[in-house]
Amino acid sequence: MSYNACVDAEGESAREERHGFLLDMTALPVVSVRYPESMRDIEPMRWLFGRYSQLARRGQPLCWRHDLRRTRASVVNARIRREIADLDARHRVLFETVGVCEARIFASDAMRLVATGYDWIAPRGWALGNFMNPEDADAFIAKHRATRGI
Repeated sequence: MSYNACVDAEGESAREERHGFLLDMTALPVVSVRYPESMRDIEPMRWLFGRYSQLARRGQPLCWRHDLRRTRASVVNARIRREIADLDARHRVLFETVGVCEARIFASDAMRLVATGYDWIAPRGWALGNFMNPEDADAFIAKHRATRGI
């Protein structure tokens, strides 16, 4: 297991790399996550949802920026999608209290289709956008931040 952390002024990790995920909270309210190539185990997602929950409990608005360009659709099987949807369901009320928007970035239409299928089993209570490049994702987040004045 790989683990690296960058600590902010309050002593809390603002940038962490674990299980192939890179979680960057240096630009809050934007929470950026670079996903790994493979997602065959639910434990990394439990860690990620735990970190999201810690942030959400602060009560401040959050915008998620998920970079899935490295993730291959062939390794995100139905079992993992269902387990992630279950995590989503358990945290949905908390996340909906702070969620502003979520931008997902893909490198392939196949991965974008996997994510769209996931949306059917785990709908969001905030604005959701799927993009093929980071600039469009960032513009989407900026628009929703401006709308909310954050």
